Amino acid sequence: MTTAVLPKSPVINTLISTGTMPGFVDTILQLGAARSSAYVCCANVHMLVEAH
Repeated sequence: MTTAVLPKSPVINTLISTGTMPGFVDTILQLGAARSSAYVCCANVHMLVEAH
């Protein structure tokens, strides 16, 4: 099983994965099913701006 790679876009010097909610959910489930070593960070725009 291969995992889908979500496209990324630069936002405030940070690469942000772009896509649809179902696409994100499918990718996360694929990572879990494959028992891949990975992490997922979910954040809103406010958190990105505060981190900048």
